[in-house]
Amino acid sequence: MKFIINDKTGFVVSLLLLISVYTPIASAEPGLIPEGYSEQPFGEPAALPGGGTLTVSRYDPDIALSRTNQFGDEVYTISSLISVKMCAGSAELTKMASEVYFSLARVISTGRESISGTPSTGIRDPSLQPDFVPHTLMPGECAEGWVAFTRTGHPGDKVLENASSIWFDPAVLGQVPADQQVKLAWRLPVE
Repeated sequence: MKFIINDKTGFVVSLLLLISVYTPIASAEPGLIPEGYSEQPFGEPAALPGGGTLTVSRYDPDIALSRTNQFGDEVYTISSLISVKMCAGSAELTKMASEVYFSLARVISTGRESISGTPSTGIRDPSLQPDFVPHTLMPGECAEGWVAFTRTGHPGDKVLENASSIWFDPAVLGQVPADQQVKLAWRLPVE
């Protein structure tokens, strides 16, 4: 049997080869929890260095709020909130309590999309972080409060359509010591 290969046959063979290689890559979707993160049960304490704990509980999605800015204009925002409790064990948790270490995330076709946490002041008090500087927890001390994920929007809008998980990564600002770095994640409760 003799095979005749011309330009058209070469193109078809190349195309079939490309499709067979691309199909498994295209169908691979990222998981809800990124690689390198330890998944934790929602509402239960997760272990932090030195015997500390971090509990993420109560998820309140898509709270609409309007405020008047310094120019007298009405500004509409939409926020999702989580309740957080962080406690130090026998060791200090250096600059560990901060809203910016948290992210609200969802899986999209090209990977993941996330929104960083912000103070909940004016939406629901108290905020996790008492001021603008990440808070250090001394041995035995706890910090408890709300973390907000906020964007501009109107009632009925979503902060992040199909949000599916919360991530905690204290490496974001470069202030938490290397021996206290942890990456934790929680799947959001199904509504």
